[in-house]
Amino acid sequence: MVGRRAALQRLIGLVDVAELGTADGPEIALVSGEAGIGKSRLLREFVAQLPPDVVVLNAQAQPGSLGRPFDVIGQLAPAGSAPSEGAKSTVGQAVHAGRTVLLVEDLHWADADSVHVLEQILLQPWPNLVVVGTYRVNDLSRRAPGGEFVQRLEGQFTVEQIRLDRLDRNEVAALISAIGNADPSSAAVETVFRRSGGIPFVVEELLRCCGTDACMDDLLSAQLPWSLDEAVHQQLAGLQPAERAVVDALAVFGDPASFDMLASLTELPERELLAALRELTRTNVLTEPSNDHFWFAHALVADAVQQQLLGREKRRLHERSLKALQAQTRPDHASLARHAAGAGHFDLIPAIAREGASHYLASGASFQALRLAGFALSEAPSDPDLLRVATDAAWRLDFLQEAVGFAVRWMAVAVDDLDSVEAQRFITRLHHERGFVADRDASLEQLIAFADALPAGTARGRAFGAVAQIMMIAERGDEAVDWARRARREAEANGDDWLVAQAMVEDASAFISWRPLAETEGALRAAYQAALRVGDMVLASRALSNLSSMIIAHSAAGAALRADLLAITESAGFDKLGAGVLALQEAQAAFGSADLRRYRRAIAEAGQRGGDWSAKRSRVLTYGAILALEEGRAAAALASLVEIESTSVNVTDYQQESIPAKLLAAGQLGDRDLAEAVWKQLLGLQQFADTARTLPVVVDIVDSALLAGIDARRVRAELLDGWLGEHLDLSALRAHAQGLLLLAEGDAHAAVVALAAVVEEPDPRLFVPTVASLRHALAVAQLAVGDRKAALRTVRGVVADDLAAWPGWRRDRSEALMHRLEGSTARPEGSLTAREREVAALIAEGLTNGQLAE
Repeated sequence: MVGRRAALQRLIGLVDVAELGTADGPEIALVSGEAGIGKSRLLREFVAQLPPDVVVLNAQAQPGSLGRPFDVIGQLAPAGSAPSEGAKSTVGQAVHAGRTVLLVEDLHWADADSVHVLEQILLQPWPNLVVVGTYRVNDLSRRAPGGEFVQRLEGQFTVEQIRLDRLDRNEVAALISAIGNADPSSAAVETVFRRSGGIPFVVEELLRCCGTDACMDDLLSAQLPWSLDEAVHQQLAGLQPAERAVVDALAVFGDPASFDMLASLTELPERELLAALRELTRTNVLTEPSNDHFWFAHALVADAVQQQLLGREKRRLHERSLKALQAQTRPDHASLARHAAGAGHFDLIPAIAREGASHYLASGASFQALRLAGFALSEAPSDPDLLRVATDAAWRLDFLQEAVGFAVRWMAVAVDDLDSVEAQRFITRLHHERGFVADRDASLEQLIAFADALPAGTARGRAFGAVAQIMMIAERGDEAVDWARRARREAEANGDDWLVAQAMVEDASAFISWRPLAETEGALRAAYQAALRVGDMVLASRALSNLSSMIIAHSAAGAALRADLLAITESAGFDKLGAGVLALQEAQAAFGSADLRRYRRAIAEAGQRGGDWSAKRSRVLTYGAILALEEGRAAAALASLVEIESTSVNVTDYQQESIPAKLLAAGQLGDRDLAEAVWKQLLGLQQFADTARTLPVVVDIVDSALLAGIDARRVRAELLDGWLGEHLDLSALRAHAQGLLLLAEGDAHAAVVALAAVVEEPDPRLFVPTVASLRHALAVAQLAVGDRKAALRTVRGVVADDLAAWPGWRRDRSEALMHRLEGSTARPEGSLTAREREVAALIAEGLTNGQLAE
């Protein structure tokens, strides 16, 4: 489902709407896309995720269906029945039994009689029917029955239109990673992307025929699977000489080409070239993706054409391409380098790449920068400018192993102190991000020694800033602040505005416990503005990303920050802080607002980014375990958390989320020994900084600890008075924990007062599920003091409002209390009295006999 999560959720949403039954007729969706784009795969995943009460009916058109009456709809009719009436009867019976999904695949081949019956079905007053049709855009004819049907449906604004596009380069990388269970190199990503054109089926076929461990050369030269190879050769058979000249030129040119470019490459007269292009587009060999520019409908055609050309033919076309590109006012450096190599002018490549790779990196085209620099380094392996760009680009894109290799080579050939500082900074940071702590610390010591040995000036200031950055990401806050301020003094003395901005980012990002949230937020906003003033979007992205910890994720400000971060990371080509990190932040917002479906969707999206080594990957898996916990699957969640802890290379990066989750799992499982071990582990962590997440996390820790059987007096003494005893927001932490602790200690009257004070107008930082837990505790306290009416009112609000979109153990707990309270005053049903039903509900909550009596 790489690149298809949004489409899948839209389909599932239609089934949810059908459950409400608010429409006049069936819900309708049309899924379109070219062959191999993943329409059938999407439907299979859609069906797999449907609730068990949903009936699924299938019908599929075939290439020969157009000539066979009722061929499609007849698949739904019982044997021996008339196709039309039998199909309508099958659908009608399913609909009257409950929610029903009717899938009709490949509508472009559907026969006229089947289309007529389908239209009759769509006119029925069946709001709990969902009809999903698929079709290929390129094969859809408005003169065919299926084409006319689709055209009529598209005119209805109520029809859900889902267009599946080709995967982009990042999505291709995610698909390769998912298939091979390892991170691909940038070269392999580029090769598969170019050969497949982003069509998922072709990506899978290439990897199937070559193996997931294939290197770039294997993928470049691999013979296509028979089905693809045959399709390509059939498409090229019978081309006229002018058409073949266009195809040959375009294949060697390697990118969409303008009419003028093709005229230059083919040397054909304009009239003849126009005729050739018209025929090639008519037969779907070429497409016109933008006005007056042409490319192959399937990228693999370019490969097949190139394999058929003689070496001399290819060199001649590369020569013409190089000459034509050199004449342009705005050169395409990547194409220039490729054609220089194809023409045998290898000496031109380093100069082209030095200019082009730096330009790509500065404009946010990090992948192009990396590939161009890497290509040129095969001709100039010790070029420091190329190694600098390659290191920076690979780091921005999260190709960390490649980045380390480039950085080490860069360090060895650095031409001045500034180069050496930057190369060493990258080496040290990359060791940290890969989880090699010992290597990071050894490299950091070298960087410090180098900084101390430098004379006053720009290089020394940059070295101080580099040390500050490493100290900050290593969570050595006091030292980070000290080095950042040394860097700023040096920068101001040298007039180095960029270093001033960088020092501000490192200083503000050192989240140490003595800095209040408001002060940190102000410092990060000032650092962000300073980064914008010097025009460094990577620095600005870092400031904005760190600022997100200070902003309430589920607030309007949090949503605005995520939008700004997406825009700025895209402008910088800074993928490592792009979609993957934003999906994690979206998951935090979904949790905060108690939207379980949105939370699950965000986790799935984040899971498509980052490899097994990645700290983000560990956080994604932790969020998945938290999802399992919230759904009540404590054993599965605990097993996942233990596995993550044993295999992750960056454990400290996510302990503030994983350890509280383990404590909750221990409570749900009733495992007291585990709870004690996790409690000890929690108190051994560095004290939580003052961020927007601290308050709700601490409240959930208190709730989980009490659930796990840890005595309230210990929680008060060891957590609030001890571990958090000097926290800047301690008064708020105590106020929100007080009611839970008083209730556990048996002082229900005081608990009612304390809990009511914090839930009447909840602190906006609190997660809605956390608010729900506090309100549940309030209902329990109200019941304990004899105010049954207030308790019922409170717990009904929890179920109907707070947790309406958050099914799981919290809602189960509150529903059990609500049913118990309702059952004690409701009329008896069957052989049980109201009191007996109340006892039965308490048993269902897992209470012991002693607790029942109480």
